[in-house]
Amino acid sequence: MAPRLTKTHSKEFNNCI
Repeated sequence: MAPRLTKTHSKEFNNCI
């Protein structure tokens, strides 16, 4: 979603993908 969320939740986001 937003780039800010990806930056803060980089590890969690990567895990989801």
